[in-house]
Amino acid sequence: EIPVVLQNKNILTERGLMIVSEDPKVTLVLKSDRTILNDLNEANINVITNVANIENPGTHKLTNEIFYTGKITDNEVSVQSSSTDLITLKVENRIRKVIPVVIDYGNTAVPEGYIADLKNAELDYTNIEVSGPESVMDQIEKAVIKVDLTNQTNILVGEYQYTLCNEAGEPVNAEKVTTNADKVSLMLKVQRVKEIALKVNIIGGGGATEQTSTILMDHEVLQIS
Repeated sequence: EIPVVLQNKNILTERGLMIVSEDPKVTLVLKSDRTILNDLNEANINVITNVANIENPGTHKLTNEIFYTGKITDNEVSVQSSSTDLITLKVENRIRKVIPVVIDYGNTAVPEGYIADLKNAELDYTNIEVSGPESVMDQIEKAVIKVDLTNQTNILVGEYQYTLCNEAGEPVNAEKVTTNADKVSLMLKVQRVKEIALKVNIIGGGGATEQTSTILMDHEVLQIS
């Protein structure tokens, strides 16, 4: 099989389009002198398809041309048959969007006696710029990093590979999606906490005494870190 070279793909990019089908290949049956056939291989056979005339998304069937490199000339080789006369390409609109980075701690937690400052977790990227085919981009809603808090007793610093997910948190096939960052760096403070029991001292006055008063507190213990 000979890979097909898609010429002028940059023009599709300028038009906000992209090819989403698999890279095309063709199988050729060639006729020539034995000495020439022995020299023919994927390196000196070029199958080229020009995509410059594609202006809209959809399925397009295009012709291809065959060239030979090196000392082999076109009139020395004839094509007896080809696995396909037309190259079929599926094209979609290229969409760009910005999605939030979401931290997923799962069911993990820091050990007892410690507290993680989850609300103030610091990320070098709070959003990710993504670009890809419209059918995929319609599904992508967030970039999720999974962080394990188990046994964390100190400041947590690390780089995390994110997963592009839909709204439900399910991974999306992002094979043809490009992003502005491969990983996200996280810094999360983890501190030791101590519980202090709260005690109320009552100073009598105006007829009120400790014996005649009832004290209610929302919290009987204060946590400090």
